[in-house]
Amino acid sequence: MRVGLPPCGRRDALVRAVSVVFAAAGALLAPPSALAAYTVVPTGTVAGKQERLAEVQKLFATNPDDPYVFGEKAQLENDIRALETNRAFVRALRRDVADGRRLAAATLTIGVPDLDAAEAFWTKGMGALILRSTAAGGCRRTLVGFGPQSLETEDGAKFALELVETPGSEPAAGQSDSIVQYIQLAMPVFRLSQVRARVHRCSSLVCSDGR
Repeated sequence: MRVGLPPCGRRDALVRAVSVVFAAAGALLAPPSALAAYTVVPTGTVAGKQERLAEVQKLFATNPDDPYVFGEKAQLENDIRALETNRAFVRALRRDVADGRRLAAATLTIGVPDLDAAEAFWTKGMGALILRSTAAGGCRRTLVGFGPQSLETEDGAKFALELVETPGSEPAAGQSDSIVQYIQLAMPVFRLSQVRARVHRCSSLVCSDGR
């Protein structure tokens, strides 16, 4: 699905408006600490996390006052719960898609006037990850999201946005030639201060005055 008119390829015709929800999202990583700064949505497998947790629990038993060990233990416990929930979601979604009962949107492509500003908005403002960046034929593209898109992994089924640099693509206020006028994204974390700090230079998905 494409929004806007990226010059790097023809826009696919859209026959209906799109409302997209991030099923699960993001990985904001921080150094271990006594406060256990949790990742928003962990990556990896339940088995891998459980194996590491068993090792950390041994360290915690011998040194429970170590803030780094405590932090990693809390992080792993949180990650395992989140991955178990996501695994159940992925299995159900994969089954429904295979049976034709459900559609799973994986990527939405949009044109942005300034790719660097758009990347900063989605990564530093919204906490997304850069999954892939390419530049060919004078066209710069970046895929941002909150983890793997595959329906074959326990940490998968994450939605992603493909940002295509399209200078001059930002429409005037209230004007757009796109059939898609509104997209709703449910984010795993939302820090208004970070968003407002970058919204004046962000992608065409947000008004320049931050509304």
